[in-house]
Amino acid sequence: MQKKLLLAALLTTLPVLAVEDGEAKSEQDNPQFVKATSDQGTCSSTIIGGKWVLTAEQCSSSHSSGSIETWDEEEIKRISVTDHPNHGSDGFDMALWELESLAQINKISLFSLDTVELSERVSIWGYGTEELVSGGFEALEIENNFEQRLDLKNTCDGTTTSGDRGAASLNSSNQIVGVYSENNANSYECGNGSLSSRIDHDYTQSWILETIDGWHYPTLVNTSSTTEITVQSLHLNGVTAAAYTTGDAEINLASSTCDDNSLDGFETCTYSISSKGEEGTLHLSDDEFITINEGQGEEDDGDDDGIQLFGGAMNAAGLLVLFALVYLRRKRIFKD
Repeated sequence: MQKKLLLAALLTTLPVLAVEDGEAKSEQDNPQFVKATSDQGTCSSTIIGGKWVLTAEQCSSSHSSGSIETWDEEEIKRISVTDHPNHGSDGFDMALWELESLAQINKISLFSLDTVELSERVSIWGYGTEELVSGGFEALEIENNFEQRLDLKNTCDGTTTSGDRGAASLNSSNQIVGVYSENNANSYECGNGSLSSRIDHDYTQSWILETIDGWHYPTLVNTSSTTEITVQSLHLNGVTAAAYTTGDAEINLASSTCDDNSLDGFETCTYSISSKGEEGTLHLSDDEFITINEGQGEEDDGDDDGIQLFGGAMNAAGLLVLFALVYLRRKRIFKD
């Protein structure tokens, strides 16, 4: 009976994702995808370079305030909006928001400049159902007069809704190839098509580099040994990777692909970082950095030699007293 009650209690406390179609995704495991809210409503978006958000132009208004909501329900306000210069044309429905503070994320989605081929599978990651959901689509043939558009056929693996506007369109390598704009059949039913704005178009590439002109990187990384961190250059005129570390973090030069060579826009490289598990920092530039093991290595308020139980500390003597009380209570129960 007790086992049944325990099982019921566990089931009632587990979070339930109400998803009508598509595949439910963990927001905590994919913190780069966030909700963006302005006077135009709530849309989907993707964090770029820690302080930028990529979304659809129709989701934002430069004449009002806006903010994003992260996976752990933190609100970060935006301080500026930069629309795609060709946003009035079909297929350029994109905007970049600048945030007032860094979003704390340990995972990013890189940009891809690979052309999406006919019948290639593309997934759209959005918040149309209030929870993060991924739907599957198939790329259609590129029209000669609309090279900036990524036309997709709904494969019935999840239909898009209005709240998905601004969502990242990812290729099979989970890299960003487009930004979802609208359903081009004016219907969200299974089998209809969807339209995304392409990342690989020359106008869009130039706009991203001119607006961001910095690194695309995760802002948090945890490791107690060695890990690889991939960064992407979104610098307008290229950049030389010349990072350095402070605190408990060390760059393994022999295992890193980031060196003194110049990186062009959208090129990537990796840093191999070693740490003993305490806090350190990988500095990509004077004002761009990745925190390693945030908050680790600080002094604890409790007794370091104690045994941590339920958020408190108990030393060995206290533990023996606890065992004695349990033993006496068990004897009384069995005796009665």
